[in-house]
Amino acid sequence: MDAKNFVMVYNEIEEHGGVKTHRHEAEHGYFVIGGKMLLRRGKGEREVEAGTAIFISSGVPHSFRAIGKDKLRLIMIYSLPKVTR
Repeated sequence: MDAKNFVMVYNEIEEHGGVKTHRHEAEHGYFVIGGKMLLRRGKGEREVEAGTAIFISSGVPHSFRAIGKDKLRLIMIYSLPKVTR
């Protein structure tokens, strides 16, 4: 894909896999295609299932972990950071 303002990635994650808490300036979203995840966003935490779209604002701490027996399958969409020259 030759998008100039965002990156889109498909990912499959085994049970207990995921990303540790982090934050960055890029806005991004997830669309869960299959499986479940435990999402931490800011101070909140919730289980997310297939068919759910999630938005993460710039600078918000977040993490997720795959839960359940099925692989977590998701599409991740990231805005590109602004570069000042």
